[in-house]
Amino acid sequence: MRDGNAAADVLGHIRALFKHTAPEMVDLDINKLILQVCTLMADDIQRNAVSLETTLAEDVPKIRADAVQIQQVLVNLVRNAIEALAATTERPKLLLIRSRRDGEGVVIDVEDHGTGFADFEKIFEPFFTTKQSGMGVGLAICRTIIEAHAGHIWAVRNEIRGVTFSFSLPIESSNATWDGR
Repeated sequence: MRDGNAAADVLGHIRALFKHTAPEMVDLDINKLILQVCTLMADDIQRNAVSLETTLAEDVPKIRADAVQIQQVLVNLVRNAIEALAATTERPKLLLIRSRRDGEGVVIDVEDHGTGFADFEKIFEPFFTTKQSGMGVGLAICRTIIEAHAGHIWAVRNEIRGVTFSFSLPIESSNATWDGR
């Protein structure tokens, strides 16, 4: 019942995003939200034999954000990382989630040591996918959500293997204006 209500809440917030409704801004402890996402994704993490490590900075202040939308971004990035690690057999399946303060913003990193991918230019475009069964909307929705919060999302190839997805949100995001883009 709880999972059904949570799913309905997520869908309502995503629907509002595409109707250009302003996000439901609340004071949000991003570290607490990361830990909630880790709990939410625990079964998938365990089922895929992934080792999860979190490094959450203590100096990260609360931000103004829509908790359900930011949670959806984190869930999508963690799910993508788990899927990237699923094909890994010859090395440990490591997933790292970090939070840190960076100037006037908070940055979240989701790093995997999976197979990686080739086309960083297109990954946030709608309907572009690197998965056989993917629809190509997850990262596009993530970008829309983060930009609606006056933030930025990007991905980089790790030095050795895998990919790190990062997003930043301004500490003073309550000053951001929603224009429906």
